[in-house]
Amino acid sequence: MTETTFGSQVHPRVRDQLQARLDEGEYDAVLAQWKAYSLAEDARDLNGLVATLTEDCVYELVGGDVEPGHRWEGHDGARAFYTAFTVVIVFPWDPATGRFRGERVIAVRDRAVDA
Repeated sequence: MTETTFGSQVHPRVRDQLQARLDEGEYDAVLAQWKAYSLAEDARDLNGLVATLTEDCVYELVGGDVEPGHRWEGHDGARAFYTAFTVVIVFPWDPATGRFRGERVIAVRDRAVDA
């Protein structure tokens, strides 16, 4: 994939991760971990979600109107990130094509954003 595949608006770290080549074993491990993360997130199981993260994980706002550049580090930071916002994710449906038009993420800060 080339930079034009992702466009100029994609953060360089995201682009690098999307372009990474994994062998089959690595791919299977990433997929299994992503599934565990997604299931925990969907179940609102914060402990299960945090269990899928490394001790030195980082959540960072890289754009938008809610404190861009703010970072949360480590498991405590991840917990703070997930409890600082009410997030609603909407997948607009296109009945003509039977597909989603994309994803809309609406985040409302519930409390002060602390590091």
